[in-house]
Amino acid sequence: GFNSLRLIATDAVRPFCHERNGMKVAEGYGIVVLERLETANDRGARIRANIAGWAESADSHHLTKPHPQGVGALAAIERSLQRAKLSTSDIDMIAAHATGTPDNDASEYAAISQMFGTDLRRIPVIGFKSFLGHTLGAAGAVELVLSYKAIQDQCVPATPGVAANEVEYADLNLSVGKTKAARVGATLNTSLGFGGVNQCVIMTNP
Repeated sequence: GFNSLRLIATDAVRPFCHERNGMKVAEGYGIVVLERLETANDRGARIRANIAGWAESADSHHLTKPHPQGVGALAAIERSLQRAKLSTSDIDMIAAHATGTPDNDASEYAAISQMFGTDLRRIPVIGFKSFLGHTLGAAGAVELVLSYKAIQDQCVPATPGVAANEVEYADLNLSVGKTKAARVGATLNTSLGFGGVNQCVIMTNP
């Protein structure tokens, strides 16, 4: 099915690059257990991270193509920041949907560049699907776990197989090279599915 849509990469997954040509389908799952803060405190639990903001949208632009201006993704990102009571300056890492397909990456860039403006140059962006492939329905949970690890370890992973000079968008701070130590207090994760179904989750260090 993905081959028929010409979405499968002929080589590595290379998000946001000039020469990106697709995704890789992968298998896997992620489990994230959520608990109310009050009940966690009552039982003396160790608070690992806080889901500070979340939102979803549906732009219904096309069965398989995202809206070219990222309208739905932008709406989800904006609402999640509002719910978290955070500004773009509070975000320390963006875990992008970053499938490596031409249309999806362009649409996602349009959304985050509108939302973050000049602040986008500061914030490292990571494409976890470059490590894992696209685990489809599991991708959001899997990438949330990896974002938690970035908060726990206070580092930003690098996107494999991509050099800085290959990134198409000059103001996009795609994390490349090696994992870097960094202060990571808040992460923003996007999951942007077929049919214009968009989600955004903001996670913070407790």
